[in-house]
Amino acid sequence: MSELGSYSTWNITGTYRGVPCVAAIENMSHFDADGKSHYPFGKGLGSEVVKQFGIPNLFDFPIRPTLSASGDRGVPEVVADPLGEVSKTFQELGICVVQQCAKIHQQGLIESCGWLPLISLSN
Repeated sequence: MSELGSYSTWNITGTYRGVPCVAAIENMSHFDADGKSHYPFGKGLGSEVVKQFGIPNLFDFPIRPTLSASGDRGVPEVVADPLGEVSKTFQELGICVVQQCAKIHQQGLIESCGWLPLISLSN
């Protein structure tokens, strides 16, 4: 694990110790060029983090100039390209958070971390 990665992980888990973590996100984890994925900060750090801390889910977002540029223009990429890779990852992340919070609530853990919202789903 890189020194920066270690610090970020320690900072997150140390600050919120005792609060369930439902997912880890590797932001700017890779970029695609020449038909290949390139990992400028190394590959596998996210997997190490979820394994070490028992985090149930891992998501990654690419380094993509259009991602930051679209936000700078006021039209997030999920709006500009709702069927794209980034939009799908955000949708999967949202579903994951809702499902994991529901599990936490069912297990009675929500009282121990009262900041978590009660999420109610209906048809």
